[in-house]
Amino acid sequence: MRAASSPSYKTLNKKLKVHVAGPWVAAIAAVACAVAPGDAYSDVLDVRWRTQLSHEPTTLKPREPAEPLLTADGKVAYIGTSTGLAAIAVATGAVLWSHKTREAIVGRPVLADLPTEGTAASWGPTLYAATLGGALLAVHPTTGVLRIENSPNLDVLVHSPLAADSRYVFAFADPSVLLAIDRGSGKPVWRWSAAVDRDYVIEGNAGPLVYGHNLYFGTPTGKLIALSVRDGGLAWDTSLELPARSPYGDVDSTPLMIASRQGPLLVATSHSGGMCAVAPADGRIVWRYTADGLGQPVATSMGIAAVSSLGELHLVGLDGQRRLARKLIGPMAGALAVCAGGLLLAPHETGMDLIRMTDLRTVSRLATEHGFGAAPACSGENVVALTNSGAVVGMIVHAEAGALADPR
Repeated sequence: MRAASSPSYKTLNKKLKVHVAGPWVAAIAAVACAVAPGDAYSDVLDVRWRTQLSHEPTTLKPREPAEPLLTADGKVAYIGTSTGLAAIAVATGAVLWSHKTREAIVGRPVLADLPTEGTAASWGPTLYAATLGGALLAVHPTTGVLRIENSPNLDVLVHSPLAADSRYVFAFADPSVLLAIDRGSGKPVWRWSAAVDRDYVIEGNAGPLVYGHNLYFGTPTGKLIALSVRDGGLAWDTSLELPARSPYGDVDSTPLMIASRQGPLLVATSHSGGMCAVAPADGRIVWRYTADGLGQPVATSMGIAAVSSLGELHLVGLDGQRRLARKLIGPMAGALAVCAGGLLLAPHETGMDLIRMTDLRTVSRLATEHGFGAAPACSGENVVALTNSGAVVGMIVHAEAGALADPR
């Protein structure tokens, strides 16, 4: 971390508001803004508040926490941590409600706000989250009241983001299981699974994507799968791996749906197979961008961005051609987030980099004691991020940073 005598650190601390969540009081992880010399950069990453949610800020569990989920208006963030689920006001960092759980929540919650069918038809919007041990929470998003008091355990290890449609919540679990769960009862309705005959798989936080009448997700065996949302019937499966490049072709990214000249395309990454665009109707691979160990792809105004396991940032056009690639300043980064002003946020083991999309150069850095294992959530210039120590950080990213000269 940067020394407390740093001018940018002093400026930062004048603006911070600190909140603690009732009995979850713990030492606040120190946060400092480490930027290149020059006053122009001192307020690019403007930290407004931090709220400690977990019991043990020095114990890194889970190592990869859940990505925060923002409401459509950007006013409330839902946070899953090693000790529970909480709703936080984005403007102030105040805890609106919280639920303590016995096990960690490492997959992003889902806010099911579509018109509901079946047993949950009278509920309206409901927030769902699952613990690592398979306990499902169904919560009123505003009041925090539990919709299901005694939800049955799913008996699987849930470490991935959840998805939902008008009837079901979908959870992908270790090692390769997909569950469709009734929104009203919390009971699994149908189940899909595949054998994983490997001694070693590359763990990721890949979740399912609902699009139309199908559900799309990747597996540790290198396949992209399409199932019917109603009954789990197999529509198609497509292998994305390239065994000649690596024996591990795991598809560890949540599929991304993009609009292209060829129509809608699914984009997913395989550890050996790079980034692939697939036709959602039949699973045909339309194009492949070859690179090793690419993580979660994100859609930007300039194309599709993803970070490799070596810390290389790639920007790929909608035609599958490379636009830019650059090695990041810091160590291996996690999933990216797109924020205002043509900027990207890249979390990593020691903090978070703010990257200008036009040339993939880092213009500022936020340094933390324990780093970030999950992507931040962005709404305009507002950013909410969860550190590996369970501290939630609220920031403003000033859009004019995208026009600044390279600080290096």
